[in-house]
This record gives sequence, structure tokens and C-alpha cells, in this order.
Amino acid sequence: MRKIFFPNLLIAVILFAGLHSPLHAQNIIWLDSSFDSPRLVKTGADGAELFSQPLTVGSLPQSIAVNTNDNALFWTSLAFVNADINSITADFSSTSVVLDSQSVLRGIAIDPVNGHIYWTATNLVSGPKIARADLNGENAKILLDFGPGSSTTPRALSLDIGGEKMYWTNFGEGKIQRSDMAEGSSPEDVLTGLSGPAGLAIDTVAKRIFWAEMNRHQIKSADLDGGNDSLLVAGLSYPNYLSIYPAKNRMAWTEMGSGKIKSANLDGSEIFDYGVTAIAPTGVIIEPSPISSVSGNENVQIPQSFSLQQNYPNPFNPVTTIRYELPEKAFVNLSIYDMLGRKIKTLLDGQKSAGTHTVKFAAETLASGMYFYKIETNKGFNAVKKMVLLR
Repeated sequence: MRKIFFPNLLIAVILFAGLHSPLHAQNIIWLDSSFDSPRLVKTGADGAELFSQPLTVGSLPQSIAVNTNDNALFWTSLAFVNADINSITADFSSTSVVLDSQSVLRGIAIDPVNGHIYWTATNLVSGPKIARADLNGENAKILLDFGPGSSTTPRALSLDIGGEKMYWTNFGEGKIQRSDMAEGSSPEDVLTGLSGPAGLAIDTVAKRIFWAEMNRHQIKSADLDGGNDSLLVAGLSYPNYLSIYPAKNRMAWTEMGSGKIKSANLDGSEIFDYGVTAIAPTGVIIEPSPISSVSGNENVQIPQSFSLQQNYPNPFNPVTTIRYELPEKAFVNLSIYDMLGRKIKTLLDGQKSAGTHTVKFAAETLASGMYFYKIETNKGFNAVKKMVLLR
């Protein structure tokens, strides 16, 4: 009997066999805002406590951000007297006060390109503000002054550096707003009708906003102009601060109601509970990759292993972004396949340097359905993931 082969079907079976993806939990760094014993804590992906730095009693630490030039951490304090912005080096060896303030400080964001700190503040007498200073705390400048008696309550803050915009959650008025980063301008409403918008983060590559809506117990995302909003995670216990790490396709958040810290993929899948039950967890970030020096004086974050990330957004229409990581220079082929294993398009076929890379895939001419993207390298790393085009 003659054997009959179905090459397309065989390819599809091989593709499906490579779809299993383990949970990609990462180390996190977070703040415990308990009044008597506030701390800066590093927790491993297995829930083990790897580092703990006691902070000033009564300082009520709030939001945390990283300077990607050197991985130094900065955080704000909510203390009603002598609130400040603090920093600690990437190796946790040295802590310093960057800025003293007479305001209640909430959100913080770092502009590593121009060397600036941005923060939100509420002065009980003069009203809420958004301000900026150099990374050493000098040249502080108020960008937006909402004035005494304002119902505006600026909370979390995030930057779209390429678009020269700063975004913040307005907790009191149920909004996400934005303004220009350089000098400040009249706030523009991006999203309204929210209920307790708290944490906020921006994916500058995928051009998406992520936010935690505390009173609706959910995390959502939308385009930078507020369109195409999507529910990612529901049923949470008063989600508070939020951060994302697009290169790892992960986000992390704290929950005020349960005292838990969790993470998930950027599409809301693969939720992971770190097993932490803190008294008052506030700010959290996913630990950044170590910085390695390459090409003379240029500092870049070199991944520790090969990986292919889930595309985002997913489902998509008609454009999505695919990320992959290379710990060393490699020849890379990245191609798209349909359900029958037929190659639809080759997105990349060439040598790529070590680092985190992104590729846009536009599917204007394709029908709705499930597709697959496959990466092959000359270093023995191959992986396949699925994505859904939904028109």
C-alpha cells in the first residue's frame, strides 16, 4: 500500500504541538505601605522574599518607577508631613532622598531620555499638582496646578515619551487625562465615566494604555486616544497600582482588598498569584533585566534567554505587534502560517543583534480566524504561538 502524506496538515500538527507556553512569572519589586512597618520588598517568581528594606515609619510609600538607564528605583510617599521622593540603586546598596515635599505624593514616572522625574501631588492648602524635576531632584517645576478646591485627584502617572505626552488617572472625577510633557497644557480627557481609576501604565510600542479600575474590580486597556477599550482581568479585590513589562509580555498589580500581588500576560491570560499577603501593598514593578554594556558606551538590557512573546493586542484587527528576545546575535526567521500550516508571510529573515525586538504584522487582506507565528534561529531556539484576527 502506498503511503499518502498531507504536508500542510503535518505542518499544522507540528505548529499546534509547539503552542504550550509555561507561566512566565517574573521577580517583582513592591512597596508595603503599612503605617508601622513600611518596606521596599523584592519577591521571587516562587513567592520567596529576596530582599526587604525597612522605610521610615509613617511614610506611607505609594508608587514606584525604574530609571532604565541604570535600573535605579524611585518611589513616592503619601505622608502628610515631610512627604518625599526616594531612590535606591539597582543593587539595593544605597538609598537617598531625592526631593523633599510639603505635598501628599502619589504617582511617579521616569523619563530616562531627558533625565526627569514626574510626579502627582496633592497639597491640602493649594490643591493638586503635577510636577517635574531632574533625577537628582533639582530644577523642580510645577507643570499643572489644578488649584485649591479642585475635584481633580491625580493619582498614577505614566509617560508616552515618543509622543511627548504624560497620562494620569484622575481618581476623583473618574477619568484618564493627558497633557504635553514639556511645559504642561490644559488637560485633555482620554477616558471618562470610570469608577476609581487607580494604577496606570503605557505600552509605547503597542500604543496602549493599561489601567486598574478599583471600584469595578477590573483591569482594562485601550488605545492612547481611548478607543478600542478591552477588558483584560475582572473579579479583582480593589486593584490599585499597576505596571507593565512589554518585553516580557507581563503586567503586575497590587490589590487593596486582599493584600495580594498578582501578574498576568498583557492580554489578561496566565494570571499568577505571588502568594504574598501584605498589610497594604501599593506600588509594584516587574524587575527589569540586568543592564549589560555593549558597543562601547551604549547600555542596553540584554535578555538572559531566547523567548517569543505573545502578540499584542490579541485578538487584533488588523495590526498586531510580535516581540522576541535574543541573548546573543542570531539569524532569525519569523513567519506567519494559517490553520492548515500554509505559510502566509515571512516577516523577518536575517541576522539580528542581541536584545528585545518587535515586528509589526498587518493582516488587512486576511480573513478572520486563528493564525500562527513561528520563530526559528540558528542557535537551536524555535517557538510557535497562536493569534486571532477578529474583524
